[in-house]
Amino acid sequence: MPEVDPGVAELLVSIAALERARPMALIEAVDVDGDVATLALGGGTSVSVPLGTSEAGLAAAVSGVTGGAAGFVPTPEQFPVEPLTAHEKWVELLDDLGGWYGMLDRLRPGLRLASLRRDTDPGPGHVARITVTDGRRSAVTEVSLDDGLIVVGLADDLATSFDDQATPDSTDS
Repeated sequence: MPEVDPGVAELLVSIAALERARPMALIEAVDVDGDVATLALGGGTSVSVPLGTSEAGLAAAVSGVTGGAAGFVPTPEQFPVEPLTAHEKWVELLDDLGGWYGMLDRLRPGLRLASLRRDTDPGPGHVARITVTDGRRSAVTEVSLDDGLIVVGLADDLATSFDDQATPDSTDS
């Protein structure tokens, strides 16, 4: 069973800080494979970064899309006020999952993030799809991005619902 990398948590919190500084979402997906994450940036552009990359490293990686300078706004001391916009909820989802990422492995040893994707189609009904895996089975959870509600305890929810939702990975026969 591969060890759960704390670099995923650091990366998610850094992406949240990057997204919090923007009026609209930049990152469409995060796919984790080993010690690297591939970030889909829209328009068919993607970049790969090592897990745990610094904010400076993340800024450099996305500079081709952001036009150079990328701002970062750290996690605020207080929760944002509901109702949240879809973009605000995306940021809070990234921040909550990153901040409590270790809970996946604490509640379900070996459980880790495989991918995190947000809808990019215009209009209502936006969701984020979070795929977690223990290396043998995977579970996909959808979280509404436009219900206006704050995200709290997502890692706990993913870990405790894993057995009910998991299906064998395609490579596991």
